Amino acid sequence: MNSLNKKLLAIPLVIASCAQFEESTFAYATRSISSYIAGGELPQISPETSNFTFASKFVRLGRGPYAMVVLAYDKDGELEYVSNDGISLFFNKGILVRTIGFPNDFSRKFTSDYSILNFSSESKYQKISLSNPFVAEMSVNVMLENKGIEIKEIYGKKTELLLVQETIHLLDIRRKILNKYWIDTSTNKVLMSEVESIYNPKTYIVDFKQYN
Repeated sequence: MNSLNKKLLAIPLVIASCAQFEESTFAYATRSISSYIAGGELPQISPETSNFTFASKFVRLGRGPYAMVVLAYDKDGELEYVSNDGISLFFNKGILVRTIGFPNDFSRKFTSDYSILNFSSESKYQKISLSNPFVAEMSVNVMLENKGIEIKEIYGKKTELLLVQETIHLLDIRRKILNKYWIDTSTNKVLMSEVESIYNPKTYIVDFKQYN
């Protein structure tokens, strides 16, 4: 295992290619989970995975296979999910705000009062940085739009979720990206998202086990 694994003090790290894992009950379970990811828009979850207890998400880059990332740290509300191959995804309020290990990593900053459920006004207080090519803290304008209720399959059942579309205008390079979030209106938590990133494939994220 790599050095990141050793530092995580027995927190399991999971990717779809489970052959990298040592023989263990957890490794056996992850192979079982990955065997039910049959492609398509969303991973197919088997009832056999219902006892999996770690806060985790499925992630897919572009048209690649789904992989699982597992929660490793909660630092003042910023949640770091990690994979066995050294990729880290950071979430704030359910929004992907930083990556480590992508071809072009990015980070995003917004004010503490930002909410993707606030459709009333344009937000002008955000910054986005890129690693390749390196661009530090580009100014962005963000617009949010309520796209209504959609029925999505998650946690093995069809569920009504609110779709919010986030349009980000990167002012310095005159680019626009569109992000989509599907939200459980009973908890206001993001359960699914589709995230665009400059110079990276589109990222699809689906909750598997929530972190409370």
